[in-house]
Amino acid sequence: MPPKRSTRTKQTAQKSTGGSAPRRALDQLPSPVVEHAGEANASKETIIEESDDYCFVCVDGGHLNLCSLCPRAVCNRCVTVPKDLPEDVVFICPCCHEAKEVLRPYFGLYRSMDDFHEGHPLFPNDKLRLNQAYQLSAKARVCTMPTIIFNFRISSISGPETVGPAVLQQLKGYYLAEKGLMYIDLPFRIESRSDRERFTRGLDKHVDDLNNMRTPFQRVLLLITTHSDHDRGDLFTYMDPEDQNKSWALQVHQFSEAIFTDKFCNYVSTKLATGFLFACGAVVTKEESHKELKDMAARLHLDDMLAFGAPHFHPILTWAYIAESIQQFVIERKDMSAHLASFMTSSVGGHTSICHIAHEKGQVESALYVYANRAVRPYGMDLPPQCPECCCLRPWKAVPQPLPEEKKKGDEDFTAGKLAEHQISDPDEVRLAV
Repeated sequence: MPPKRSTRTKQTAQKSTGGSAPRRALDQLPSPVVEHAGEANASKETIIEESDDYCFVCVDGGHLNLCSLCPRAVCNRCVTVPKDLPEDVVFICPCCHEAKEVLRPYFGLYRSMDDFHEGHPLFPNDKLRLNQAYQLSAKARVCTMPTIIFNFRISSISGPETVGPAVLQQLKGYYLAEKGLMYIDLPFRIESRSDRERFTRGLDKHVDDLNNMRTPFQRVLLLITTHSDHDRGDLFTYMDPEDQNKSWALQVHQFSEAIFTDKFCNYVSTKLATGFLFACGAVVTKEESHKELKDMAARLHLDDMLAFGAPHFHPILTWAYIAESIQQFVIERKDMSAHLASFMTSSVGGHTSICHIAHEKGQVESALYVYANRAVRPYGMDLPPQCPECCCLRPWKAVPQPLPEEKKKGDEDFTAGKLAEHQISDPDEVRLAV
């Protein structure tokens, strides 16, 4: 008989963003002296986008023809436009041409917008040729509007451990000039009055500097990385690695007030703003915290916000999904509500559900996306990995059964790869991504 081997164990630092801490109240930290900026003096509707720096067909530069209807650009390799045209000639990109939903040849050049709408091209006998296939999609953008990334993180998580530097590197590849892209790292550790005053003063100083810039930023990416309490969904402002009873966790609305000043919220209110919250899932799944999370998104004037429902959330397991989100929703400017489920795969869906909070027309709504697979996650529910009686691992096989005919109609047939929606009280709806 071979000699007995001792059981090997190892203790490493936890990478999940959860834990437990006593619930603190914001009034335990006397309010800092901060200057209130008042109401925002502009609105998101006033944002005027400049034309993109890359061709939306081949995602490359070169001699670009700028669309007269949208910010898209098309290079001369993809669409050959005659030289020496008058400056007032109207150029219509292939995307805007197709948007009229009228099947007709692509002429692209018109004397005026009225001529375009009436179908009178500048050169009736010379159609424009689209010489390359779309590298992204026929409706994509290569949006390089001036963007600032705010990376808020609890100080116990270092900057390289967050997704912030990776998001910055991903976006850098699309920006011709670094002046159109800025990254601000904002570590916080708030367990006393002086901590809060110091952090909020620093944040307002950043806002003042940004407001004084000659070329203002038009888009904000807000990344928030912290821990959350497993039982209540409270968010941490300080994490003591030795004694969690010394850590600070605030209710979500108080966390919002402690971290984000009114001046900062007003600054964001005039930008196109997208937020990501990297914390364990109790902040999404606990009813009180979920409601306050929606209130925080509204206070920050976020157009879209993503949070995650995994009880023990690991940001690294979602990086591929975050990178795809940045590509599709930040660069290509696709609508998040329409496309969020389309690239939710088992690699991320097996780890976490995804909560999307959208601020549209004065209303804040949320949807929870859950990955579903007939073999391993029917209707978004995990199958047990082990038989509870014999303890064999995965002793069964999934045998898909045909659905009754009455179940095969409409969007309820999730086995056909469609989206199933179920109205529940909180969040506003659950969607199965298959």
